[in-house]
Amino acid sequence: MKRYGYLYEKIYDLDNLRLAHKNAQKGKKHYKEVKKINKDPDKYLLQIQEMLKNKTYRTSKYTILEKEGLKRRLI
Repeated sequence: MKRYGYLYEKIYDLDNLRLAHKNAQKGKKHYKEVKKINKDPDKYLLQIQEMLKNKTYRTSKYTILEKEGLKRRLI
């Protein structure tokens, strides 16, 4: 099996973050949050990059939605 090195550095590479932003906004360009970020994407991408470099990035907690008679769903 081939070993790949320096993957974490590639994750927070600015070009990779730009590509991730482009893919994440597909079908959502009319959302107000996406419009806000698209006004100055480099500002937000640099913030994310710094959080990833410093390993301070945290995802939000999941909430579990339970409806009667249905399976539990993660939101």
